[in-house]
Amino acid sequence: MDEVEKNLKFLTDCAEISEKIKLNPLLKQTTITVHVDSINYPYLLGEVEEFVKMRVDKSNPTISIMINDVEFLFVKN
Repeated sequence: MDEVEKNLKFLTDCAEISEKIKLNPLLKQTTITVHVDSINYPYLLGEVEEFVKMRVDKSNPTISIMINDVEFLFVKN
């Protein structure tokens, strides 16, 4: 496992979930809402920044990212 994969715990788990969903032809246009506590939300935003290689708006309480045609909507609790 390379260094980037070690640092992307949230997104690695989401990628595994999206791969499973993609195997089911009955599931189309899937959106998964994930509630993240306020302590871990900045860590998640850091992962997203590292993954997409650009800054994200840290004041926004929601962020979404597409992984393997599955939308993950992260909501700060």
